[in-house]
Amino acid sequence: MVGNTSWRALWLVCALSACGSAAGQAAWPPVGEPTQAARTPGRWLWVDLVTADAAKSRDFYGALFGWDIRNVAGDAGKPAYLTITANGQRIGGIVQSRNATAGARWIGLASGDPRVVAERAVQHGGKVIVAPRTLAGRGEFALIADPAGAHFGVVLAERGDPADRLGGRNEWLWTELWAPDPAAAADFYRAVLGYSTAPARSSAADAYVLSAGGRARAGVMRSPDPALPEVWIPYVRVDDVTAVVARAQGLGARVLVPTRAHHRSQFAVLADPQGAPFAVADWRPQP
Repeated sequence: MVGNTSWRALWLVCALSACGSAAGQAAWPPVGEPTQAARTPGRWLWVDLVTADAAKSRDFYGALFGWDIRNVAGDAGKPAYLTITANGQRIGGIVQSRNATAGARWIGLASGDPRVVAERAVQHGGKVIVAPRTLAGRGEFALIADPAGAHFGVVLAERGDPADRLGGRNEWLWTELWAPDPAAAADFYRAVLGYSTAPARSSAADAYVLSAGGRARAGVMRSPDPALPEVWIPYVRVDDVTAVVARAQGLGARVLVPTRAHHRSQFAVLADPQGAPFAVADWRPQP
């Protein structure tokens, strides 16, 4: 099971509260390195893993991708927040949940004004899970659920957005929403985050590309498994999908979508040992 919507909202709220209370005002590092990059609403800046067992999640992803994962805040020796570094760049974090049986879920943070996005989300059928608030060191933040229950964060970064660049090896490459109604989901995100939307150039029906700032930022597609709840899935760029999938399985991951070709590349979708879905792809730019 990837997750159950009925407990997921409470779990995320508890995780955020736990991190804030255990770590105090220093709990939240900035989303990437501070830059003077222009803010592009809808650009995904960061991804946090909310997990029932931060130590096990750290060990799994550290072994799989070679990420440098370090505890930056905690209580009585237990991690509350860990940062993920790849190729010298901070790319995300791991949040310890208070619920020991909750599993795990990756939550992407998009650039934007949390107050504006929260208001628009409610107007278009979404829910505000964590109301706009200031996270010391990170900036203003809100956690939103779309009408089908997929969660995403919005952040107005305190120190500025990180540089807008393509992720390198073992960094984030893409993010994709698996939705029961892709057209409705694309309409929601266009209204709430200001994306321009267009049908994806693929053989898949009901697939869309969400663009902002002149670049494609995310995809929306019909979920290949009706039993799965709507969920955002982050993609990690790798050199050899087959090898990474085999290594992930050896570390306890499950395969949700076996390796397949797409646009001169290969990808696969996995669930980590705590149940969080993520994907790997060996995307290569067009010559």
